[in-house]
Amino acid sequence: MNEPFDVGRGNLKIKGKHTGKEYKMGDLVKVRVVGADLQKRRIEMELVTED
Repeated sequence: MNEPFDVGRGNLKIKGKHTGKEYKMGDLVKVRVVGADLQKRRIEMELVTED
């Protein structure tokens, strides 16, 4: 999924700029871990879609 998202200010949701798909806090999603940086304590993930 290679789509930019707009982050809703203060309402804990994001909306796809191309598809209009919305995700909000508490939604169940599948992600794939694509990288990790132990020193920075960060995990990079991508959304897995079932299209």
